Order: sequence, then structure tokens, then C-alpha cells
Amino acid sequence: MDVGKSFTYMFEDKDWLVKLVVGAVFGLLSTLLIGIPFVIGYMLEVIRRVVRGDPQLLPNWDKLGEKFVQGLVLIVIMAIWLIPTWVVLCVQLGVTIPLGDNPDYTSLVTAVSICGSCLNLLWSIVISFFSPAIFTRYAVTGQFASAFQFAEIWRFTTKNFVNILIAVLLAWAAGLIAGFGVILCVVGLFLTWFWSVLVEAHLFGQVYRLAQVSAPAAPAEGV
Repeated sequence: MDVGKSFTYMFEDKDWLVKLVVGAVFGLLSTLLIGIPFVIGYMLEVIRRVVRGDPQLLPNWDKLGEKFVQGLVLIVIMAIWLIPTWVVLCVQLGVTIPLGDNPDYTSLVTAVSICGSCLNLLWSIVISFFSPAIFTRYAVTGQFASAFQFAEIWRFTTKNFVNILIAVLLAWAAGLIAGFGVILCVVGLFLTWFWSVLVEAHLFGQVYRLAQVSAPAAPAEGV
């Protein structure tokens, strides 16, 4: 994987500043839940370009309707993947709220809280490692069902585990770096946040592209 390029490719575009500023504006609008589908739709287009090997990796901010719809679909996809988290949380609240003030059930409340937190942490880690497969499969195919083909997602993740581990850790690191944007006040924070989204998109696209390159070729007819 070309790790260095994932962190710097966006600056190779002649209009990189304009594109990052527009992304930052949509990031700012994400605080009102308006901009996030546009950002995710843009991210999906970057993934597709990385997979194709397109020399111009940053798309223009056009076809906003398409970006919004694709981003919204991926939000729904991830919300479905997070259903186990909400189920565990509901069980936690169902136990801790009515029994939390009763000293007779302190041990039970504590046990449920700890177990629930551990389960949600474990599932969040699982989702982190499945995300490259989920994002790239939907980005490339455009099919909602592709994000829930569990056997294929499991196979992709296990076969490309090392690259996925690198991508997930570096995406996490980019998110940490983006946090320093707060030093540059609010605008700087959203600029660096959008930059981290672009880093993640490139890393995920690389994982998928390398997986395709390393996939065994289909046997010739008659062999």
C-alpha cells in the first residue's frame, strides 16, 4: 500500500483548496445532519476513482443529488449494521433505569452495564474491520444488497486482513491528526476533518484495488 500517497494525494489536484473548503462547508453542515450525506457520497466517488486507478482522484463538487442519495444509502447501510449496538443499549437501559436506584440490584446493574459496554466495544471493532469491505463493495457496485453479503464480506476481510488492519489504523491516526484542526478554530477543524475523510477513502480504495490485483485469475477455458 502507498501509505504516503493516501495522506497527500489531495494536494496534487490543482483545485485542491477549493474542493477541501467546499468539503469543510459540508462538514460544518453535518452538525445539522444536512451535509454528511454529501461528504459520504464524495468519499464513495474517491473510492471508485482509486479502484479504477484514475489519475484525478478528487472529483468536482457536481452531481450533488447523486452524491446525496449515495451517501444517504450508505448511512442507512451502516445504521443497519449497528442494530446490535442499539439492541444492547436498549437492554442496558431497560435494566439500569428502573433498577439503578435500588441498592439490592447494584451488582446486577453493574454487571449488565459492563457486559453491555464490552459487547458494544467488541462490535464496534468488528464493524471497523468490516467497513473497508462494506464501503468499497457498495461504492463499486452501487447495490444496497452488496453491503450485506456476509460471506463475501467475511472472505474479503480475512483474505486482506493485513491491508485492512493498516488501513483502519491509519484512518484512525488521520482522525486523531484532524483533531488538531481545532487549533485553527472551527474552520480549520472541519478542513482537517474532511482531509481525514479523503485519507480514509484512499486507504479503503487501495485495499480493494490490491485485493483485485492479487485475486487469482480465472482458469482458461478447457483447462
